[in-house]
Amino acid sequence: MFSANARQSRLLSFPWFFVILALLMIVGAFVYDLSFAGLPYPDPTPVMAASYALDAQIASVGYVLGLLVLLATIVIHATRLWRQR
Repeated sequence: MFSANARQSRLLSFPWFFVILALLMIVGAFVYDLSFAGLPYPDPTPVMAASYALDAQIASVGYVLGLLVLLATIVIHATRLWRQR
């Protein structure tokens, strides 16, 4: 179907930087989630609940941004490959 050179060329042309960036964002959000938000308190005061909610929202934004970067990278690359045919 594809020659070895064509397959290698397509593999090297994939934007690996953005894939690695997205994975680092997701891992960073996970580490932030574990470090700062962690498990919710069993009977929190209003201040503790607000602090937990803020930290959980920050981690959620990191997850969503990482997934969006990964999805955009895949869609853009797939579109570029489709147009080359």
